[in-house]
This record gives sequence, C-alpha cells and structure tokens, in this order.
Amino acid sequence: MKPGLLLIFFAVLFLLTCQIPTRITNPADYNPFLVEGAIQSEVKQVQRELSFWQQRLQRDPANYIDMMKQAACHQQLFRLRGEMDDCLAADSLLKASTNRLHNTDPEILLALSQHSITRHQFRKAYAYTELAIGSKSDPYITTLLQFDAAMELGEFVLAAGLLQSI
Repeated sequence: MKPGLLLIFFAVLFLLTCQIPTRITNPADYNPFLVEGAIQSEVKQVQRELSFWQQRLQRDPANYIDMMKQAACHQQLFRLRGEMDDCLAADSLLKASTNRLHNTDPEILLALSQHSITRHQFRKAYAYTELAIGSKSDPYITTLLQFDAAMELGEFVLAAGLLQSI
C-alpha cells in the first residue's frame, strides 16, 4: 500500500509542477535585433564610409589620420560581421599609423593593445600598453588593458597588483 500512495503522491506533485511557464523576457527587448537585414544596413553604411576613407588615402598615402579612420571602419565591420579579415586590416592600418608617428600616439597604441587581445596575442598587448605608458596615455585605461593581458598570461600576482593600483 505504501508504494501505491507514494506513486500517487509523485503523480500529483508532477501534475502540480507542470504549469504553463511564465515568460522571463520581454520580446520587445530583443525583437529589433532579430529583424532580417538590420545589421546589413549598418554594414552598408560602414562600407560607404570605408570607401570614402580609402579614396582619401589613395590621394595621400602618408596621411595617418585617414589610416586611422579607415582602421576604425574595419574595426566596426569586424564587430558587425565577425570576419577576421576586417580585424587584420584594422590592425595593419593602426600599425602603419603608429609607425608613421614613431609610437608616440597613446590612443593608437591602446587600440593596438585591444586588437592584440582580440587576436589572443597577449604578450604583444602588454608590450603596447608599456609603450602607451611612455606616451602619456590615460592611466586608467592602460592599467585595465595591462590587467587583462596579465590575467591571460597567467601573471596573477602582477594582475592583482594592477587591479589594486586603480
């Protein structure tokens, strides 16, 4: 008799817990991102801007500002499409810009550090942050990038020290 009661108890418990699930998200929050072609229009806009900067760079190949603007377009395309070619193109343009300026612009060096982290080249990322410190970069951003690179390299004591210094 006890096994029969136990079976009935679990059957009732099972039926009571099988309610209609309530929604935990609001479809209005994510539906705009599921619209067909939503990203494509933004990609086309960035490609038009990229074309503009490519034409300007062809007229003056030594213009590092045009290189940086073109690199920013490639970075945005990488974020939208996830194609590694865009990341590599941005990286090479940023390297050309920083070489033109003899590694003196901290913003470019920090962007190169972020690219290196994206590409899992953590030693390079840390080296770029060291160069950025010498170029009087924003200490907060530089320390965060150094922390990220140090953590990825397994330098936990260094990373903890960097985090404490913020």
